[in-house]
Amino acid sequence: MDAEKLKAMKAGETFETDAELTLSLHDSEKTLKARLRVIKLAGDRLLVSTADPLILHAGDYGLAAGVDKLREIAGLPSISPVVPVNATLVFDHK
Repeated sequence: MDAEKLKAMKAGETFETDAELTLSLHDSEKTLKARLRVIKLAGDRLLVSTADPLILHAGDYGLAAGVDKLREIAGLPSISPVVPVNATLVFDHK
């Protein structure tokens, strides 16, 4: 993100931007495209959240066997290996 744009924001101002994020999980890494919402908070704080859920596939992170085992233990006919995930982070400039 443009550091100067972030620095110039006033409390309460917001914008959305597209970004590429890298998620590392279970020794697997995947780059995801995300739409992020950035809100300037009081002081030097930013609230950054996903505008839309990130769609994670268990198989991309070596978790498919675990999902299958959970389905078996729970006695369910199926469990989706695809999970929507939202993220909200607060950043403090120091």
